[in-house]
Amino acid sequence: TTVGGNSTLAAGSGLITLGATTIADSTTLTLGTGGSGGVTVASLAGTAGGVANSSNATFNVTGAVGVTNTVGTDFGTLTVTNSSGTTFGGAVGGAADRIATVALANTTGTIAFNGNLYATSLTAANGAGGYAVAMNGANTDITNAVNFLNVGNVAFGDNGDALLFTGGVTHTAGTNSIFGGITATDNAINLNSITTVGGNSTLAAGSGLITL
Repeated sequence: TTVGGNSTLAAGSGLITLGATTIADSTTLTLGTGGSGGVTVASLAGTAGGVANSSNATFNVTGAVGVTNTVGTDFGTLTVTNSSGTTFGGAVGGAADRIATVALANTTGTIAFNGNLYATSLTAANGAGGYAVAMNGANTDITNAVNFLNVGNVAFGDNGDALLFTGGVTHTAGTNSIFGGITATDNAINLNSITTVGGNSTLAAGSGLITL
C-alpha cells in the first residue's frame, strides 16, 4: 500500500489490516479515530530522499495494535494516541535511520518494542490508561533526554539488552524493571521508584547521577 497524501482509515469496531505500507514525504497516515477495533500492519516505511523525516503514522483505536515487521526509512513521527496494547515486532528505526520522534500518549495495556529502537526523541505522556512500556529489543538508542511520565511499568530490556539514553532517562511515576545495561552519556539515570532487577545489569551515567 502506498499513501500519497494525508489519509485516515477508520473502521469503528472493525479491524484495519494493511500489508507493507509506504508513506509519502510530508504525509501522515492515521489509523483509527478512536473506535474499538484493532489495527494490524505488516510494516511502515517513509520515502527515501526528498523531505527528511516527514513521513508520519498515528494509531488511535481502543483495540490492539500490531506492526509485525519494521518501521523506518526516513520516518518522522510515530504516535500511539490510544490502544489496548501496541506491539512493534520488528526494528523501529535504525542506527543510520532514526525515527525523529516516537510519541506515546495513552494505552490501557503495554506498548512493547520487541525489536531494536532508534529514535532522536521519545515521549511518554501520563495517559489515563496507566500504560506500561517495554523495550525488549537487543538495542535501544535514544538521543534526547527521556522522561517517562506513564504510571505503568517501564521495562528496560528483557534479556541482557543494551539501552543508550544519550541525554539521560527518568521514570519515577511508576515501577521499573531492568535486565540489561542502561547507559547515559554524562547525564542522569533517575529510576527513583520500585525497581526490579531480573538479571545481570549495569547502569552507567559517566559524570551523571544514578538514582534508584
